[in-house]
Amino acid sequence: MANVTVSEVLCFIANKFSVLTKLQLKSILVGFYTEEELIVAKDGLFASSAKLNVDGLPRPVKRARGDNRAKLTADDLLDLYMCLDEKGCLDRLPTYVARNLERVPSVKLEDMELYCVSQKLESLDKRLSAVESVNAKLDRVMVQLDTQQANITDVVEKVSSAATFKDACGQLDHHPTEAASALVVVDTDKADSGGWHTVHRKSDGARNSRRQAIRVRGTKVGITDDAVKAIPRKPVLAAFVSRLHRDTTDEELTTYLTREGMKGVVCRRLEPKDGQTFRTSAFYVSCCVESAELFYNEECWPAGVELRDWVYKR
Repeated sequence: MANVTVSEVLCFIANKFSVLTKLQLKSILVGFYTEEELIVAKDGLFASSAKLNVDGLPRPVKRARGDNRAKLTADDLLDLYMCLDEKGCLDRLPTYVARNLERVPSVKLEDMELYCVSQKLESLDKRLSAVESVNAKLDRVMVQLDTQQANITDVVEKVSSAATFKDACGQLDHHPTEAASALVVVDTDKADSGGWHTVHRKSDGARNSRRQAIRVRGTKVGITDDAVKAIPRKPVLAAFVSRLHRDTTDEELTTYLTREGMKGVVCRRLEPKDGQTFRTSAFYVSCCVESAELFYNEECWPAGVELRDWVYKR
């Protein structure tokens, strides 16, 4: 009895090898058979060819799992079968038969090619779904990164604002936290600021505690006792003005404010203490109370200048 081996894959190759090209055979093998069926057929063909003692045959290669494993296995099968055909050894191989005819492609070639295309499209669809899943994860990561970046930017802006405030305080000739002074900012962006903003600083321990409000302010005049005298506060408006160019002089600022219509303008440049240096300059500026409307008008000050109420030591 002739040597017979059951293998639907090898039965199909043996019967179609002479009528189909290698590319056509490969397309049908990969599109119709499972990866496991191709591996079993490959192992069987290499085992049969090893018994023929023919030199120059391809060596069996164990393919790792991956997307191209079925295609590579089909290539190994067809390369070995073609090599055996070139050496005239096909008739020495076992007769390959099929036990299950449903596992032998019987459709027309053009239909089989359409089936192979369908299989490839299904594979591409799975890959696309995997890529979309990865993209969705990347989108979530990007949203998290944007949120973290916004938080970092907010912290940097707060730190920058604190540094600017410290810069201004360092130029005062008195400790700025001895009272809760009002902060008036000259802001050119009215859409964001809405005009003037007043910011009250919190107290910082006993040294910087709020002073008691004045309960009584004397008004008696004509006192003849020379031993009891008062020194009333000057009826002027006074402010700490910062963020001016470092080359600005007292005379230049006085001339500028007088030209804006303010009366009784007095400007005194504040020098940094302890050898500190700043990129901007600050001034003590005062004027008559009747110029209050101009003094507190942001349109009368250069863009970017900041003005705070001056706090006198008692």
